[in-house]
Amino acid sequence: MKYQIANIEDVRWLLGHTGGFRGGYVTDVQVSKRRLLDEASGREVPAGTTVTVVIRYRIRQMARVAKLTMTGADGFFDV
Repeated sequence: MKYQIANIEDVRWLLGHTGGFRGGYVTDVQVSKRRLLDEASGREVPAGTTVTVVIRYRIRQMARVAKLTMTGADGFFDV
């Protein structure tokens, strides 16, 4: 299932739907930084960052896996 989180009500839904990922653990984190070449200056400029996290958790005696992706995360992980 895909569900877009856009506001605080969506976050409340996510935490209620997943039980707040209680007892869960992160199994994978990926950070992808996009850059574009500014031809006028000859330099690369940031064009957005995508952060993906995979969480394994249990709810109602069932094992579940959630993959959360945040796109357009400019300003994160500036290294």
